Amino acid sequence: MNKVLSLLLVMGVMSGCSTISKLTVKEYTNSSGQKVTAGRYKPEADNQCQLRRKMASSWGFEGRMDPDKRFEEIAMTAVEKAAGLKANYIYIVVPSGDSDGGVDKNNSYADIYYYYCKNPPG
Repeated sequence: MNKVLSLLLVMGVMSGCSTISKLTVKEYTNSSGQKVTAGRYKPEADNQCQLRRKMASSWGFEGRMDPDKRFEEIAMTAVEKAAGLKANYIYIVVPSGDSDGGVDKNNSYADIYYYYCKNPPG
């Protein structure tokens, strides 16, 4: 009985993580009126996405000081570029913030993936 209860608890936690990551997805409208979804949620197979382009944007000191503000700035810039790339979903991977003696291990860049999705996350 304890094994079954433990398994159910683990499954609940894992499904909760998926739900939480989907909560970090937000819909934007760019200047041309196109609806674009952006977030920290990597598309899954059921989203039926095709990668259009991968880019990077500086995360820098500002990202370390106010990560939510910097994420929003990157998202807004990416949303404007989406129309030219025929993308409707943007997956943004922010740097981990790991450092070695004060030196950022990941060069402080956010990776930006532009997708066209039949069923965008969110």
